[in-house]
Parts: sequence; structure tokens; C-alpha cells
Amino acid sequence: MKKLALVLVLLGAGILFLFAEKKYEHRLAICAIFKNESPRLKEWIDYHHEALGVSHFYLYNNDSDDDYQKVLSPYIAEGLVELIEWESSEEHGVFGLDDFQFVPYQIGAYRDCLKNRALKKAEWVAIIDIDEFIVPADGIEAFYTLLEKEKKKKVGSLRIYWKVFGTSNVWSLEPGELLAEKLTRRAPNDFEWHTQVKSIHRPEASARKCLVHETLKVEKNFTIKTLPAEVCRIHHYWTGTEKQCEEKRSFDPKHKKQFLKTLNAIEDRSIFPYLRALKLKNDSSN
Repeated sequence: MKKLALVLVLLGAGILFLFAEKKYEHRLAICAIFKNESPRLKEWIDYHHEALGVSHFYLYNNDSDDDYQKVLSPYIAEGLVELIEWESSEEHGVFGLDDFQFVPYQIGAYRDCLKNRALKKAEWVAIIDIDEFIVPADGIEAFYTLLEKEKKKKVGSLRIYWKVFGTSNVWSLEPGELLAEKLTRRAPNDFEWHTQVKSIHRPEASARKCLVHETLKVEKNFTIKTLPAEVCRIHHYWTGTEKQCEEKRSFDPKHKKQFLKTLNAIEDRSIFPYLRALKLKNDSSN
């Protein structure tokens, strides 16, 4: 009888463990706020979903007047994208942070996502922009193994370094061309912006103090960790193409040429293995 009771206890514990492992709907989700980014949305969503296995996107529209709804409607219909209208109003902003007064609605969106939408639904939430692509160094399986290990270590926020890309002297994209495939040149490793990070958060650990690039503080018993650049990076396509750069970025004319030369200094095709899944999807849909 004692042996039978022990077996039943162990079975019960196993069942509870299985239920505990299934409490999250998503291993990895993404939160982003955007304004007039419709030309970039499809590639960015498809890349992170098809190549990286991201299963949900919390997308906050901040006063766009382009055709973002047309781009997002198929993803909303399949439940992949959750669209939140987030106009620039007092109720949507986080104010009183002196160093961040120029992005109050951005911080408001991130905290709303972690606290009110992703909590208990997503195990990890990457908070990035539409021009930023997560690029693990050792493949998808190793990346998710890493996330699992960090979760067990009670890491509440993972910081990932930028790699900043330039125009690669590409004026514009032809229909069907991928930004991440055409823009292959970036700044040198010692470029000062490469000290900047973006973060993947555990919602239960960092919902209250999340900022644009990282969290101020995690909850008790959680820690913050920075991943080495050789393990994972954020490819930041800051300029876009030459045309996009002219339309969206402003420069001191005296320094523009040299700055763009710096951003186009070295070739980096490390994202290419991940683009295969994206290109297969595009080929099958054509």
C-alpha cells in the first residue's frame, strides 16, 4: 500500500508539473509600438514568426495614417497579431521620467503589454522596434534552450546588444526583395552604438519598471543578465535603404557622408540562415 501511495503521489506531481509547464500560451512574444511603418511590417512579422518561432505579437499603433490595417489584417485574423490602438493621449503615457519625456507613450505601451496583456500568457516578451531583428548566433533550438536555462536561473530580463546597419548603398527595394537580405553592411564592432541594448523580459519580473531599452529593476528573486554579442544580437536597420534614410533620418550635412560610411564599414550576413524560412514562405504564397 505504501508503494502504491508513493506511485500515486509521484504521478500526481508529474501531472501537476505538466500543467505548470503549459500555463503559458507563448514561449516568446514580441511587443512593439509603431507609427507609419506599413512598408516594414510584413517582413518583420514574417521573419520573427517563421524563422524565430515567435507565436504572438502585441502591436501598438501610435497615430498612424498609412495602410497598416491592410497589412496587419491577415495576421490579426489568424490570431498572430493583437493590435492595440494607442493614440498619444495622457492616459497612454508614462510621465515624470526626466530622461524619457520624449517617449512617454512608448514606455506606456510597453508597461501596458507586460502588465495587462502578456502577464501569465507569454513566458518571454521581446520589446523591440520594427527596424530591429533578433539574430541568435547558434540557431533556433539553441536559442530556446538558452531561454529555458535563464528562466530556471530566475533571470527576469535579458539584455541583447545592437549591431547597427547602414544603407549598404541600396537606394530602394524592388517588389519581393527583403530588407534584411539587401542591407548587408554595418558599423564596426567598436562603434559606440553597439553598447546599446534591447531586452527580452519575463512579464512577471519587469512589468512595472520597463523602459525603452531595458528595465530599471526586476522583482525580488529575479536578476538581469546581458548576453554576449557572440550569443545573440539585435540587427538594427537604423537607416533602412538610402531612400528611407532620406525620408526619415536627419543629419548634420557636414557629418552625413562620414557617418554613413561608418555604418557601411563591414559586411555581415549572419542573418542569412534565418532568411531561408522567410523566403520559403514567400515562395509558397506566390
